[in-house]
This record gives sequence, structure tokens and C-alpha cells, in this order.
Amino acid sequence: MKRILLTIAVTLMVTTAWSQSQLTTVRGKTKDGKTIKVEYYQGTVEDYIESVKYQLVDELQARVNDLQDKLDVANKQLKDLKNGQSGNNNAEIKRLNAEISELNQALDKLQNQLVASELSNDSLVAANSDLQTKVEKANKTTIAVGNNNDDEGMKRLRDSIVSKDATIRKLNNTVYKYEKDVQKLEKQMEDLEKELTLASSSSTGYVKPAPVIGVVMGIGPAFMRDALADGWKRDVNWMKRVEVYFGTARMAKSVPFSIEAGLGIRNYALSTSGAACEQTVNATDADGDTYQAIYTYGNRTERLSLTYLDIPVRACFGQPARNHMSVYAKVGLTPSVKISSSFTGTGTYTLKGYYPQWDVTLENIQELGFGSDKECYNEVEPDLNGFVLWGNLMLGGYMPCGNSPLLLNAGLGLDIPFMGAGKATEGMQLLTNGGKAVIPSFEFGLVISLK
Repeated sequence: MKRILLTIAVTLMVTTAWSQSQLTTVRGKTKDGKTIKVEYYQGTVEDYIESVKYQLVDELQARVNDLQDKLDVANKQLKDLKNGQSGNNNAEIKRLNAEISELNQALDKLQNQLVASELSNDSLVAANSDLQTKVEKANKTTIAVGNNNDDEGMKRLRDSIVSKDATIRKLNNTVYKYEKDVQKLEKQMEDLEKELTLASSSSTGYVKPAPVIGVVMGIGPAFMRDALADGWKRDVNWMKRVEVYFGTARMAKSVPFSIEAGLGIRNYALSTSGAACEQTVNATDADGDTYQAIYTYGNRTERLSLTYLDIPVRACFGQPARNHMSVYAKVGLTPSVKISSSFTGTGTYTLKGYYPQWDVTLENIQELGFGSDKECYNEVEPDLNGFVLWGNLMLGGYMPCGNSPLLLNAGLGLDIPFMGAGKATEGMQLLTNGGKAVIPSFEFGLVISLK
């Protein structure tokens, strides 16, 4: 009997000592690699779990605080930016403020949920491992002292551990979910910081006002504007143009207005063709006698090729943007200096003379100029102007290339001449009314912002 009582007393002492033992340190790791060190105090298994849990909550709370600090900085930047902007920027500021408000609400919700329950996988495994170690020690102690009467207490302890394992698994899932939310918020913060950087570069979110250099090429048909004589038709020819220009920075803060000037080369042709016909005009021969000159023409063609040095000066409304497409409108004048030209004419004619006073028709008399198969354009040269003035209109858009200062542009142009190409000599139809050409064109090129 004494031996039984002694065994019971020893068992109670060991159990009491184990349940009130003090662990000096519990270590674990979070998902981002941080080491967690928890000083354990005497208490129940529930107290042990809570101590680990709140240590991890503090770690997650620190991350939330970091995000909140970044949001505070972003709010301050937006506030400063908003105070210095014009009315045209209200929409951009409202949009950024709305995004920051949504992030703040998400962070508040996350903070409230994190306080309730969060544990990292590694730390929870460490806690569970410690509990299992305690159980094993208790089992060994029970066997050593031969206590067969404490099975019910150990069963309750095991049931408690199983319950805690289920709780740990649930907390693991919760932590994983909110860690994903934190990563999402961090990504949103990065995007917001990029937008803030872009917005602070100018008052409209455009590329910071700076000079630009552009290269543009144009191609389009050249139409003769003036009417031709009966029997003649207009031909359509192509204009080709290349230009390099310099554009100033935006001249006004609230309006994307700038001035452009440059140099370019333009080449185009004017041509016409006439069908076979007969024409009669009154004339006087070398002897002073009047007669009717009868011209019989075959098919004729005229072609004039022109090359000019362009010096465009334009006003531009619109500015390239990095994060979206933008449009522009340009209007200006282009003085053009003739560099080279060439004229080609083909066709033959026959000239006869009818003298009504004698009712006779004379032909093939070289002394009087009558003959067959004469060249229509023998020694015919146009009188060309060395200077031409054009009016210009261009409409188009800029297309950004990522966040690069290099942009693409494309649009439509229209050149209208204020002056003709020159004057026609005798027998020439092409420049009868000055040879003015209207030229619509498709424009495309590159623009580089000089930061």
C-alpha cells in the first residue's frame, strides 16, 4: 500500500512540474526568411500558442506599417502636386486619390484581420514540434515511474494537441491568404509610385516639357489645281518628301503649344496629255499677207519634274505622352527653294496656210513655215520660279514606345501652294495657269524628346 501511495505521489509531482515548466526560447521562421524568437512563460498550451501567434502578428503588422508609411509619402506628394497644378489636372489627381483611398481601406481591413489570427507555416510547425516533444517527454516520464493511472490525463493532452493542430492548419490557410493580399498591395504601391513619378514630371502626365527632334516622311498624289485647255487632261503624279525638324518645349504651361522649324527635300512632277486635234488661227506671213494657219496635232504629252529645298515653320498643338496615345494638329508655312527641274514634251504637228482672198491652201513651203511632222516642243523651255510658298496643315497622333523618350507618329497632311511653279512658253499647256499643285499626303516618322 505504501509503495502504491509513493508511486502516485511521485507521478503527481512529475506531472505538476512538467505542466508548470518554463521553456527559455522558441524559435521559428516566417515565409520571408525572418527568424522569430519568442520568450516563453509558464502557462497552459493555449498560452503557448497565443504567444507565438502574437509574435508573428507583430511581424506582419510591421510590414503593414511600412506600406502605410509609403502611402503617407505618396499622399503628401499628391497633395503638393495638387496645390501646384492647374484646373486641367483635377481628373488625374482625383483618380490617384481614389486609388490611394482604396489601398488605405484594404490595409485597414487587413490590419483588423491580422490581429485576430495569423501564423507562418514554419513558425507553426516549430510550435507543434515543441508540443510533440513535450508529449514524448511526458510519455517517457510516465513509463519511467510506472504510472498507469495517468493515461486519462495524457489522452486529454493528446486531444488538446490534435485540436491545436486543426487550429494551426486553419491559421496557416488564413496567413497564406493575407500574405497574398500583402503582396498584391505591395505591387499596387509600386504601380502607384510609378504613376506619381510620371505625374510629378508635368502638370498633365505628359512627357516633361522639353525640346524635340523629329524625322518625318510623306508620300501622296500631286493634283494640278488649275484648268487646262480643251482636249487636255490632268495626270496624277506622286510627291515624295523627307524632313528633319526641331520643336521647342511647350510654350505655355496650360496649353500644349510649341513651334517647329526644319529642313526637308520635296520632289514631285506635273504632267498632262492632249489628244490629236486640229486648230485654226489667223496669222500673217513674211510678206504681210493674212491667212488662216491650220495646225493638225498628233497625241502630245508634257511632263515637268521639280525638286525643292523646304524650310517649314509650323505651330504645333499637342504633345507626345509616354503612357498613352496623344493627338496633334500643325499649321504653318513652307518656303521652298528650287534645286533642280526638268521638262519633257513629245508630239508632232502639220501646218498649212489657207488664203481666203485667193481661195488657196499652201503646204510644205519651208520659207513660209508650212510643213509636216514638225516637233511640237522644239526649243521649248518653261519659265520656272526659283521660289514657291506653301501653306501646310497636318493632323495625326503620337504612339509611345514603352517608357522611352522615342515615339512614333503618323497622320495626314495637306500642302496648298500660294504661288505657281512658273510660266508657260509658246505652245506649252502645262504651265498655262502657273502650274499650281494641291498635294494631300500620308505622314509618318519618329520623335525624340530631349530630356
